[in-house]
Amino acid sequence: MRKDTRVDSKVSDAGGATQTVSEATDRKEYRTRIVTTANQVNLKLEECREPMFTKTAYAMAGFF
Repeated sequence: MRKDTRVDSKVSDAGGATQTVSEATDRKEYRTRIVTTANQVNLKLEECREPMFTKTAYAMAGFF
């Protein structure tokens, strides 16, 4: 028997996480995707790099 479950959650205003769980036997397989976005006109990578890394690290820390 196989069961697939998908959970979408918003981690912060700048991102979210998608978790997919597949159960085929007595084992579970987890796949997670974290998305971080930045919306601003004429935004330069140097300006947003640090805040985006911080927000992404915060989202990833929530899994442990």
